[in-house]
Amino acid sequence: MQLLRGHDSLSVLLLQRLPLGRKALTEEELGKLLKALPAEWRLLFDFLAATGLRIGEVIALRWQDIDLSRRRVHVRRRYYRGTFASPKSKYGRRDVPLTSRLAQELELRWMLEDDVGGWSSPRRGGPCSTRRTSCGGS
Repeated sequence: MQLLRGHDSLSVLLLQRLPLGRKALTEEELGKLLKALPAEWRLLFDFLAATGLRIGEVIALRWQDIDLSRRRVHVRRRYYRGTFASPKSKYGRRDVPLTSRLAQELELRWMLEDDVGGWSSPRRGGPCSTRRTSCGGS
C-alpha cells in the first residue's frame, strides 16, 4: 500500500470493512476519502466513484475514449494481467455518462496536458496526470 504511506486517516478509512451486504461507500465516506487523498490522485478516485468503471477499464482508457462535449466515456477495452483486450462480454462495451462537474474537471486536466495518448496514473500521463505522456499499449 505504497500510495497510502504517511496518510494515516486515509489508511484507516480504506481498511475499514463495509457492513455485510453493502458494496459502496456513503457520500459522506466518499467525501472523506477524496479529501484525505493526495491531490494528484483525487480525480482518478472521483472518476472511479462517479462512473462505476472497473479499475482495468479505467487503466485502458485513452483520451479519445472520453467525449467531453457529450459527457460520455466510451468503454471499449480493458487491462487485464498485463495486456489490453476487449471487454469480456458484450455488456462490457458501453458508454457511461459523466456528470457536468467531472467533465469540466477532465477538460481542465486535458488542457494542461501535452499529448492526449492515454490514461494512467498521475505520474505517467493520461486524464489523471499533470503531463500528457502516452501510457503504452495505446
